[in-house]
Amino acid sequence: MELIFTISQKNPVSHYIHVKLQIQNVNQKKISLLLPRWRPGRYEMGNFSKNIQNFYAYDSRNKKLLVLKTNSYTWEIFNDNQDKNITIEYNYYANEYNAGACFSNESILYFNPVHLLMNVVNTNEKQKIKYTIIVDVPKDYHIITSLNCKGNKIISDNYDELLDSPIVATKYVKSFSYKIDEYKFFVHTINLHDKYLDEQKVKKDFTQFTKQILQFWGTAPFKEYHFIIHLLPYSYYHGVEHLKNTVIVLGPYHQIMNKLYDELLGVSSHELFHAWNIKTIRPKQMFPYNYYTENYSELGFIYEGFTTYYGDKLLWQSHVFDDEKFFKCINERLSRHFLNGGKYSQSILNSSIDNWVDGYAQYAPHKKVSIYDEGCIIAMMMDMYLIWKTNKRKSLRDVCLKLYDNQINYHLPYTLETFIQSFLEFTKDKTDMAFFDSTLFFPNNLLPLFEKLISYFGMYIDYQESEHWWERYFGLKVSENNGKYIVSQILPESPAYSKLSLDDEIIAVNQITAKDIFSDKNNCHLQKIELTVNRFHKIQSIQLSSERNKTFYQKLYLKHKENPSKKEMDFFIHLKKM
Repeated sequence: MELIFTISQKNPVSHYIHVKLQIQNVNQKKISLLLPRWRPGRYEMGNFSKNIQNFYAYDSRNKKLLVLKTNSYTWEIFNDNQDKNITIEYNYYANEYNAGACFSNESILYFNPVHLLMNVVNTNEKQKIKYTIIVDVPKDYHIITSLNCKGNKIISDNYDELLDSPIVATKYVKSFSYKIDEYKFFVHTINLHDKYLDEQKVKKDFTQFTKQILQFWGTAPFKEYHFIIHLLPYSYYHGVEHLKNTVIVLGPYHQIMNKLYDELLGVSSHELFHAWNIKTIRPKQMFPYNYYTENYSELGFIYEGFTTYYGDKLLWQSHVFDDEKFFKCINERLSRHFLNGGKYSQSILNSSIDNWVDGYAQYAPHKKVSIYDEGCIIAMMMDMYLIWKTNKRKSLRDVCLKLYDNQINYHLPYTLETFIQSFLEFTKDKTDMAFFDSTLFFPNNLLPLFEKLISYFGMYIDYQESEHWWERYFGLKVSENNGKYIVSQILPESPAYSKLSLDDEIIAVNQITAKDIFSDKNNCHLQKIELTVNRFHKIQSIQLSSERNKTFYQKLYLKHKENPSKKEMDFFIHLKKM
């Protein structure tokens, strides 16, 4: 059986991508077509069928066939005459310009195949399916993909590879490459405003961190790898991993080579590390991927947390980042953890499961922790713990290499149990299970243990007070929206927690208008304030009292000790080296 997809734009400004699917050598009276419901790398349901329009099926005589949907992602086509060649046509609405979606207009055709390439339920297991994609675009367009593309035609017998391979067609692209040993890397910059990266600087820095990542793993699961970088005119930050490529979307483009350059390096290193950690090494629950339902796993701290940590650490080890820049990355994670009351509500294991429940939105405040932020902190703690416990003989890298070896040589995806076993093999101390109680199994404030560990490496955390009086003394954040001052966050156990609600509009403080009092960060040093608040269209007066010797919203900064011991310095050097 062969599936031939012709992808085109009949009306580019409508944002609809036209898909013509020809199914050849089919021998079924009823043909079931499935469209994925989520994409790997985003642990929530995407329900891509919401973008499908004008779905029709025809036999070889161009006669319409009956089509019935049986659920949100399955179309059944009734081929009563058992015609061997069936044609399906539909439109896909592509107006979401990010690293994991699809975007189409008069200047570009960009799509992630997982969104719009359907597959046939094959009733004959012995029959192989061949997939062909024809990208029907203007002749002056360049087609960018990690798939084997000849002219405008892509052929594969691997549906998983197709879904994992974004395709971009546009004339607004510039590309360059670099090589490390037998591996070749391509950097493609797409900018519809015709502004591009500084090739010389980017090539130098990308080569440095790529070498470090290859050195970390030893071998690579690819021969060629593509960085597909979209530069937008407005503020944006997003990256999505694939086995042989990554798509990165950043903006505004005029800041990429200055203010946003570290973000470009950080997301690029992070996504490249993912080629091993999640695209090759994977939890058992995701091996293989099931595109039609949730792929629950409690192990997000490994596939996202470890990647977040090593994405930054390997930039540091390769000297692309200095100590200050690496510390800045960790500071952001520490500050988010410090301010997240979810650390007392849910463990990181359960929070990983709940990504599938509430996606990446904050529906219930202080409900859960982040597999990225807390996962990164836990990864650094595990790294330091292994270095300290084994007196520099082992590090978290050894655990990662053990998982990699199990996967590529023995085809064994990991589980929580096998991960812990691998960790304990290196410490050789079963009492270290207590370490996992403090980090994984229960809701925990990670900072006390983190501060203890960094002290062995000549570091400490400097807590600096918020510059805003309302944050420092009363524990609330305020955002200005069209001249209104809205309560946007409240810390548990703060004076504001039992008195204010999210989305309260603050009209005045001590009879001074909100605009005037919030314009002066240090205006208020009073122990008590009176707020005039609009809550659900009702004006209320609310009294708040600050707490003696207690402040909120401190910012955390990782720093070197002024006079570290020789042993602490030695541990720190080893942390950077391993």
